[in-house]
Amino acid sequence: MLVFQGSIFQKENKLSRLPLPRGVDTFDEFTVRVPGGAYTTFRTFEHDKALRVEDHLERLQETAQLAGNPLRFESAKIRADLRQIIDKYPQNKELRVRIVLDLYEYPGDIYYMSELLKTPGADAYQNGVKLITCSMRRYNPKAKLTRAIPRAEKIRSEFAVDVHEALMVDEDGRILEGLTSNFFAVKGGRLWTNESEVLSGVTRSLVIDAAEEAGLKLNLKSVTLSEILKIEEAFITSSSRAILPVVQIDDQVIGEGKPGLITLRLMGCLEDRIHREIEPI
Repeated sequence: MLVFQGSIFQKENKLSRLPLPRGVDTFDEFTVRVPGGAYTTFRTFEHDKALRVEDHLERLQETAQLAGNPLRFESAKIRADLRQIIDKYPQNKELRVRIVLDLYEYPGDIYYMSELLKTPGADAYQNGVKLITCSMRRYNPKAKLTRAIPRAEKIRSEFAVDVHEALMVDEDGRILEGLTSNFFAVKGGRLWTNESEVLSGVTRSLVIDAAEEAGLKLNLKSVTLSEILKIEEAFITSSSRAILPVVQIDDQVIGEGKPGLITLRLMGCLEDRIHREIEPI
């Protein structure tokens, strides 16, 4: 993992490389050591291309606004910083990148973390994964703030070896989203996903676009824990996972216990959209 620090106020694209503290190996471990703020995480394709970079950068600014400390910056400068970092890796490598914007201690400072991309194995896509549920919700749901990371890390540290992700469930039993993903369910032949109380994931928006293009009916509401037995298919989305099929939630097998036809169809649609939409950073 490489970490660099800059500032949105610097006119020059000057970055300082930061040493990794002993025992820090992951984005989350480093993120909780820097001043709190807004963050976004994405992956690259074909080394130096990405999906909807402007959406990621706009979300940083939206989070700053929602957190009460609006900061505006030129996306061209952030892109130039990112290109400097990407150029430090071999041309045939794809990356995972996180940007953290300090909102509180030194507002405007910005941190970049990068590492070689790791995605779930082929077996996870072919056979699906198991999720669990947890009682949790974001109280500023459209703001992607680093302060949510420690609690999520604690939940993940207690995962059984066969658990891939945890779904947040509110006090009314509604399934909202994953700790690091958005959640979709197929029920009654329709695609269900919460809209108003979850992070507006960039991959999530791509999947919604793909679903509409495919003529699937969409319901922007949660399914509840009591409706799990009625779910025919389920999947989660994120930048590094794309669409990952879900075949079990807690002790309940979803549908036939394998990736469903709608999920597989959307996986193909999303792959097509990715090839059409990736652009140089």
